[in-house]
Amino acid sequence: MVDEERCNGCGWCIEACDFGAIGLHPEGRVAIICDTCGGEAECVQWCPEEALSLTTKDILAQRARMDVIRKLSTY
Repeated sequence: MVDEERCNGCGWCIEACDFGAIGLHPEGRVAIICDTCGGEAECVQWCPEEALSLTTKDILAQRARMDVIRKLSTY
């Protein structure tokens, strides 16, 4: 995942990627990342702004459910 508020487009993740699979969005100037590395993400380790994180679809679904529960519990 890319935290677009933290990503400053420095390009360190592009240099760290062994697969050449990361680029910068031409308009937003934030990283566009992949899932090619299979869990050994050099780009996540090298990001100086800690704007990248490695996650799975299951974790994303869990976070979405938790967000809904939080919103419902505030009513």
